[in-house]
Amino acid sequence: QIRGSGSQRPAADSSRSWGNSCNMAATPAILSFFEPEASWPPLHYGDSVALIPDGINGITAFSGANDGRPWVEVLADGATLPPNLRDCHFRLVPRGQYNEAKMLYKLQRDGTWDGGRNLALPDPPAPGSDLDALAAAFCKAHKLTSEAAVVKEMLTRVLAAAEEREGNRQERDRLQGLPIRYLDSVELQHVTTGKTLNLTKQQAFERAAKRVACLDEGSAHAVWVVNPAFKAYAAGEVVGSGDLVVLTTQKRVGGMSYSLHMGKNHGQDEKTIVKRSLQVKNPMAVGAYEVNATSGAELPTAWRIVMFQRFQHSPQNAIRFKAHAQRFCAEQIVCFYHKDAEAYLDYRTSLGDYPVFRSSNRVAVKARKKASWMWKIESLLVFNAGGH
Repeated sequence: QIRGSGSQRPAADSSRSWGNSCNMAATPAILSFFEPEASWPPLHYGDSVALIPDGINGITAFSGANDGRPWVEVLADGATLPPNLRDCHFRLVPRGQYNEAKMLYKLQRDGTWDGGRNLALPDPPAPGSDLDALAAAFCKAHKLTSEAAVVKEMLTRVLAAAEEREGNRQERDRLQGLPIRYLDSVELQHVTTGKTLNLTKQQAFERAAKRVACLDEGSAHAVWVVNPAFKAYAAGEVVGSGDLVVLTTQKRVGGMSYSLHMGKNHGQDEKTIVKRSLQVKNPMAVGAYEVNATSGAELPTAWRIVMFQRFQHSPQNAIRFKAHAQRFCAEQIVCFYHKDAEAYLDYRTSLGDYPVFRSSNRVAVKARKKASWMWKIESLLVFNAGGH
């Protein structure tokens, strides 16, 4: 595994100091790059970040497990990077609107529109379409005995939900690149899977806590308010990379507001979680704590949000920021080719502990996609680990 040297250089402008927001005596190895007097860049909508709980040498990770549970992956004392770095960053996106999606879900759950047959939702009709004719055609095609008016209402909800999703996308594009300020509402989208961190109404493993899950879609319970962990910052001030924050839900559940929390008393076998839920076999991962949500007297966890990748460097913005997309950066997959020897750097455990150069005439892009020839470039630090 090839590791590139991660850049620690702060931005030339719009920077801020982490100051005394961290106790240096308790700084974990994953934050070994921390310097109290250094200035670090502000966070923007569209940036991806790592969520590091205060005082723990660990990082929030999600591997796409079926139950959707993210975990704090606890690292060995001297470990500065998790072995599954690609699973450990979330994109900061503006809050979306989900009223129409909620109405559509309720109508679908009711089941009266399709007679309880659990049919797939119809495609959103084009604006200006004759919904009466479409509803009649749908009933005829699926031999529904329900009234066409009920199907028409479903088509109306499907169209409204599609327009709402498009509005959310446009709003995200409009706000991308703007700085995030304290008391702003954001959503946390897991970059690798595209799933969004949601609060659920289910019981977490830890007592008196709610389950948090990465789900396919956002919702009103996926909106988190960024609060300063200390009173050093006021509402409206820009949030900087590395600031300690408390993330609270904007929408109340049962009349109570919940905070994103790290639970140590989850009662699960940590080695099993690391191996099965996080899909990690590296000995650097030594345990796992539950990511849940708490309210009331329970002290919320303070999270250090560290920039992982700027929004300009995100692959989804390759067309908008062509100059950035053409630059070489960490987390990219490459092949090493020796021009004189006409050979690729190859590594297979069956051939020993060391890589070798293997001669090959595969020079075309499609022809050289051999797994043992591929190497990932990694940073040495979490900060800007996905940057140049």
